Amino acid sequence: MADVEAKGYNPRVEGFRDREYPMLKDSIYLDHAGTTLYSKSLMDRFSADMMSNLFGNPHSASSPSQHTTSRIEDVRLRLLRFFNADPSEFDLVFVANATAGIKLVADAFRASPDGFFFAYHEACHTSIVGVREEARDSDIIALDAALDAHADLFGTMACVASHTAFLRRRLHQGLTALTHGNGAPICTVYSQRPTDDAASDGSGPLVAFNLRNSAGAWVSLHEFEKLATLKSLHVRTGGVCSPGGVASVLGLKPWEMRRNFSAGFRCGTDEDIVSGKPTGIIRASLGAMSTISDVDFLVGFIHEFYREDAMLVDVEPGISIPGKKIQVQDINIYPIKSCGGYSVPRGDAWEVKPEGLAWDREWCLVHQGSGQVLSQKRYPKMALIKPSLDFKSGNLCVSFSGKRAFHAPDEIRIPLSADPTQFDSKVSSRGRSSRVCGDNITPQIYNSDAINGFFTDALGVPCVLARFPAGGQGPAMRHAKAKPQKHQQIRTTAARVCPGAFPELPSPPDSDSEQPSGKILLSNESPILLINTASLRALNDEIEAGGGEPVPSAAFRANVVIGPASDSKDLAWAEDIWTTLSIGKNEFKLMGSCRRCQMVCVDQESGERHEEPFVTLAKIRRFDGKVYFGTHMGHDPGPDTLRPATYPTIRVGDTVEVDRKS
Repeated sequence: MADVEAKGYNPRVEGFRDREYPMLKDSIYLDHAGTTLYSKSLMDRFSADMMSNLFGNPHSASSPSQHTTSRIEDVRLRLLRFFNADPSEFDLVFVANATAGIKLVADAFRASPDGFFFAYHEACHTSIVGVREEARDSDIIALDAALDAHADLFGTMACVASHTAFLRRRLHQGLTALTHGNGAPICTVYSQRPTDDAASDGSGPLVAFNLRNSAGAWVSLHEFEKLATLKSLHVRTGGVCSPGGVASVLGLKPWEMRRNFSAGFRCGTDEDIVSGKPTGIIRASLGAMSTISDVDFLVGFIHEFYREDAMLVDVEPGISIPGKKIQVQDINIYPIKSCGGYSVPRGDAWEVKPEGLAWDREWCLVHQGSGQVLSQKRYPKMALIKPSLDFKSGNLCVSFSGKRAFHAPDEIRIPLSADPTQFDSKVSSRGRSSRVCGDNITPQIYNSDAINGFFTDALGVPCVLARFPAGGQGPAMRHAKAKPQKHQQIRTTAARVCPGAFPELPSPPDSDSEQPSGKILLSNESPILLINTASLRALNDEIEAGGGEPVPSAAFRANVVIGPASDSKDLAWAEDIWTTLSIGKNEFKLMGSCRRCQMVCVDQESGERHEEPFVTLAKIRRFDGKVYFGTHMGHDPGPDTLRPATYPTIRVGDTVEVDRKS
């Protein structure tokens, strides 16, 4: 079977795939159960059909209408034969999607005067569980061209089934064979083991699985998807619209499902491991145009990034080294969240407030439709929006370094003063909320068409500028979320550890949730983000060793950049075990490592996405399934609460003194 597949169907698909599926260039698509792909031949045939034939409303009596009716009847018969359904026993109704079809059937049952009994399989689609969408018109004529193109490219469905069964068997065997250096399996595969006749065992062309580290802990689906996306690998993760089926394979009881829902878990939630159990799966599904190389890429990807060696590795203690002077090398603020940064000039003293550095992340851009605060993760061109502070004129000056519309101004100026006439009083009075990093906030929306139009034109996204000044209450206030991570606590108790084998930490006391945390504005987790240039040098050495280009510190969008005065890696990763440090005469408390996402891959000068540095970070800085670089911190005023009403300041060149964990 394998020899036949390798020499027949697979090479044929590889021969036309670049031509017929140009959208797959440099991508591995393994989500055919979600939706499969359309070929160039299909689009060409459908376009030619529509341009050469006059189709009318099938409910009219004109010639074009009668032609449409005939084509629909022909397509209906072809589809029934395609599904091996006897036209004398089955009819075919065109609907928009599975949900619309299910709703149509449910409506028919609901019309029964005696009602009806409804039972469903535990692994069924969510549309069965809750019918909720309206049926819409569908493009029936395109199906005729689709059937022709499919037959020309792939032959019969028996050929497709045989090929996808072969690929499924290869994928299943590849995943189950993956092990860590200590012999522990990397993948927990939920799909049944394929038989020799997998095309007829009813399992379908998909494999569902999860990943574990070498200690047996589950790998976060959210973290997996971050890295897969950067490598242009597209699979389905999460609940896959089958809550019952996923709960069954994961061993989730009904009360656990209710608990997770009540706790705010939804598809796409970052925290997808609850009480030691995953809340979803990884699903790779195969289609007619899938190839052996697609399957091998997925297996190789997991081996490269998720296999952990069993050997012990030395962990740098990260203590201060005598004679190594540490200084503040750069201070940056980001007035508009997720937009470009403003570098504080050398010699300027910059205020440090309880919420963070003065003017940092006080503004944001809000999508006019969804109310969501925009982020570089989705809109990388935001990096090209460059704000600067002009204190002489009292303005925030904003320019756009990308391609501007013909009528767009070179720069706009936004008053730093919180003049209430600048804001939309109607929106403010209604208290319309926006969302940022999972929090509901009520920002002040600017009412200037010129200001809002500038950002809309720059990004090509309907958005408005909003302000979230300090001192608010309720939805006008946010709190820090940063906390020490497991790898930071482990490094204080052992000098040698096994990667991934972190002992279980005790659960935090219930009172933790009641303890007040520091206020923040629109930063993700903490008042201030700090990075260490020694760690950056160590990271860049790894990137260059792999043939990549070094990344600048700007990629990490840190507020404070510190490091040895001389070019040195001696203090690489030392920040993992620091607890407090002083900058000049001011004390700061380190709050925990910074969890990273694909946003570090956005070039802050060009707005383009790259693979690095996240790909390398995922290999050398992944702990407990998450990727870290840099550390969160906040100003520590100390026990003296009777301080002057002036804020402390820091400046570039200040000496940094470190107090590591005892």
